[in-house]
Amino acid sequence: MRGGPHSVIQLAELHAQRRNAEEFAPETSRGPAVACREAFLHVESQRKEFLESVKNVKQQVKERGEAVKRVVDGHVKDLLAEIDETERDEVKEADTLTETLKMVLSPTFGPEVSSTVPRSELITTCVEAICYEAPHVTFIPRDNDELIGDEKNTVGSVLKNTSLDM
Repeated sequence: MRGGPHSVIQLAELHAQRRNAEEFAPETSRGPAVACREAFLHVESQRKEFLESVKNVKQQVKERGEAVKRVVDGHVKDLLAEIDETERDEVKEADTLTETLKMVLSPTFGPEVSSTVPRSELITTCVEAICYEAPHVTFIPRDNDELIGDEKNTVGSVLKNTSLDM
């Protein structure tokens, strides 16, 4: 035996590997060219499905992004409306107090007007004015660090699975 027992073992292993490969190769009676053509068509089909899937996922990401933008825009609109309402109410209150005090302090405000406006009302107005303090409006941003951190995404995430992962 030329090559000794070591070569026989290697040939047996090589034969077993080829046999296993043939078991998983597509069945064809026309030869390897047909098998390669089937493999080519399979890869092309998989590629086409993949590209369609990517297109759909991109569209989903865009739609989700737009939905998130609409929600955020709505929240911004609500906050601005709340600030505007506070501004209107507080300016109205300050203007009312200012007008009343202007009337009391005006040179035309004489004994005839003071007799029609009770003294207690004038004192109350002055006390209210002295005690008046405009509110401080501040903005407290939401702590979204967990949503917008380096590894997180507000919109979502993308997973890549192969048939071996499933």
